[in-house]
Amino acid sequence: MGQGWVTVKQLAQVRNCSERLIIKQIQSGKLTAKRDGKRWLIQIDDTESEQDSEPMRNDSELIAVLKKQLEEKDQQINQQQAIIMQLSRNQQLMLESAEQKKARQSWWSRLWKKDHHQE
Repeated sequence: MGQGWVTVKQLAQVRNCSERLIIKQIQSGKLTAKRDGKRWLIQIDDTESEQDSEPMRNDSELIAVLKKQLEEKDQQINQQQAIIMQLSRNQQLMLESAEQKKARQSWWSRLWKKDHHQE
């Protein structure tokens, strides 16, 4: 690359990483950078240490990582759906219980409650 200044986007392309990662490295002080208006310029040279950058991943590694993340999200979704179903069942049981309790009340107590609440 030679010595000079590059944009976040250019460095991300060269390193095969995200622009967000480059910004995080700037903020943590791992990269020397300056502002040029609204954009960051990063100082680079041929002796730039690979230790300062995240290791580059090839496509198959990225695919494996993404598949694992997708599986984890699927598990989370399944757990949340199970919780929602259980809550729905509990709500239905509570409604049924309330209806049964109301049905067990004598007509006299239901009438008395109506008359009593109207006063």
